[in-house]
Amino acid sequence: MATMILPVGHYLGQYYSSATLEPDSFDVRVGDDVHNLSADEYTVWSIAHGFPEMIGDRRPSRPIVEAQATQLGIEDSPVVFQRLVNSGLVAALTMRSQMFDFAEEHRAYPSAVCLGNTAQDVESYVLGRAQTPLATVTQDVFFVWSYLPRFESLRDAADEVAADYAANGSEQDSENFSSDVILWSFFQALPTLVATSCVFIDQV
Repeated sequence: MATMILPVGHYLGQYYSSATLEPDSFDVRVGDDVHNLSADEYTVWSIAHGFPEMIGDRRPSRPIVEAQATQLGIEDSPVVFQRLVNSGLVAALTMRSQMFDFAEEHRAYPSAVCLGNTAQDVESYVLGRAQTPLATVTQDVFFVWSYLPRFESLRDAADEVAADYAANGSEQDSENFSSDVILWSFFQALPTLVATSCVFIDQV
């Protein structure tokens, strides 16, 4: 399985302490902590989000992130990338079990609105802003996304959606929409949701 790159944190903007030409830092909140990133760290962290126009063809990978950072003039991009991994600001997940562990330790917040479904495709939902569609997701992904703020972790959100399917759906729904199945489906959508700014990821 290809490595999944996921940036962690809520961007708080650039910070100036005085009237200087360059900001002192680029601030990212993770949990209760605010990380003051350098310009190089912020660039790599931003690239790790992916780009909406490319997400269907190439999801972010470590080589892609590092290569793009190098093109932007960051000579030690592998070192910067690893520093972000060590700080918990970027996750590199290579196995399904790692994703499930990540889901226990992280939560996510919607940062867009739902524009609804259509009569032509009632099982898909469009996320975006105002009248601007950004991402289309399946019904189970939409249900998880809708209730993300209510739960402590991504695992808790998937458990709740699975329980709802079990209580209100058919027996086949219970089998097809177990917590693990729903969580896996959400992870497959997560790079697109991150790249289009429909969610941001935080620590529990």
